Amino acid sequence: MNFKKTIILLGIIALLTISAGYSVHAQPFSSEFWIYVKDDMGATNSTTLLFGNHINATYGKDSLNPTIKEKESPPLPPGFCAWWINIPGRTNTWGLGLVKYDFRFGADNAAQKDTFRLKFQNAEFSVASFVFRWPNATYLGSRCQSMTMVIPNIGTIDMFAQDSVEILNAGDNGISFVTIYKTGCNIIDAVKEPKSVAVPEQYMLHQNYPNPFNPSTTITFDILKSSFVNVAVYNLIGQKVATLVSDNMNPGTGYSATWNGLNASGNAVSSGVYYVRLVARPNDGNAQEFTASQKLLLLK
Repeated sequence: MNFKKTIILLGIIALLTISAGYSVHAQPFSSEFWIYVKDDMGATNSTTLLFGNHINATYGKDSLNPTIKEKESPPLPPGFCAWWINIPGRTNTWGLGLVKYDFRFGADNAAQKDTFRLKFQNAEFSVASFVFRWPNATYLGSRCQSMTMVIPNIGTIDMFAQDSVEILNAGDNGISFVTIYKTGCNIIDAVKEPKSVAVPEQYMLHQNYPNPFNPSTTITFDILKSSFVNVAVYNLIGQKVATLVSDNMNPGTGYSATWNGLNASGNAVSSGVYYVRLVARPNDGNAQEFTASQKLLLLK
């Protein structure tokens, strides 16, 4: 075997190894958190960042959602910006060519610890004050055991005890990042892998189970062909309550997602009738989108 063929073979083996490792570690069991960041220098100076709650998470943005994983940050604007950064001294996260994502195993889901570092700045105004908001204790507590924010020169915030904090004159006080520590990983609202990769005969949204339910219910559905899939819960007047799925999905039967009776802000909704709606838009562009709805009954 000549040198060129040897290099090609080694490359194929490496790719297969990476793919195999990814299929083992990036299991689709995750929930997601959000944090809203805003400064006081302009009405549009705000952003909402997502970060993940993966059973094999490490630090950064691990998640089931392919857009919420540890990957290189885009170029930053000259004014206000907020973005996730790597933890100093840690490796295998960003800028490593093919190996873009990094998952490591914890001892168990409850004891697992994950770290996220959020960088923020207003390059034009060092006097800018920053406000951070995140879901309430009900939302956080259903997904993890504890979550704290450490702010340099200020101290530690229990994110279960409050849902916002303000950092005054951050740049002038030398504060440009916060570190979030999460303990535990409860899986409540992830999309589970299909029970079968066999192609179903049609798209299908099945009746949720249990129904009526309290406090959570499972929604299962089948995907006929590769599609962008959205599954959301609505109230009786057509207002969206929560989004359960919003992603590209492959054909398969028995996909499932769980709704825990919380709205998008993490607040518990009242008893009553709700509707879950599935919209599937085939990626080939040659077929009409599929829509279906089922009635949900929440009793408390």
